[in-house]
Formats: sequence, structure tokens, C-alpha cells
Amino acid sequence: MPRPFRVVMNGRTLSAEQVSGLRIALGAIGQVCVTPATLQAPEAVIAIELAKAKSVKHPPGSIFIR
Repeated sequence: MPRPFRVVMNGRTLSAEQVSGLRIALGAIGQVCVTPATLQAPEAVIAIELAKAKSVKHPPGSIFIR
């Protein structure tokens, strides 16, 4: 039985298990595109593109403590 929609993240289709546990912080979402179902494509597609992380420049010899 086909699902009513399909979720694609950064070009990769997610499984039903992955979708059921999906949690994304609002700041991590770059773009969301929803394509409705048609006669040719019977399931809707929700395409999520994650935002690009900003690179941080650290001076040489920087030490990081966790």
C-alpha cells in the first residue's frame, strides 16, 4: 500500500522508520519544498534541504576542551 507522502532529505529518500523518528531543529532547515500528488505521481513529496553550516576560522594552535 503506497504511503500518502514521501520525505526526501538532501536528495535521499527516507524510509518510514526514519520519518517516524525525524526531528529537525528549525535553524537547521534551509528549504522545504512540497510537491502535491498528481495522477502521474500518486504520492506527495516533501523535500527538505538542510542549511549549510557556517565555517568557523580558529587561529593556528587553538585548543578545544570538552
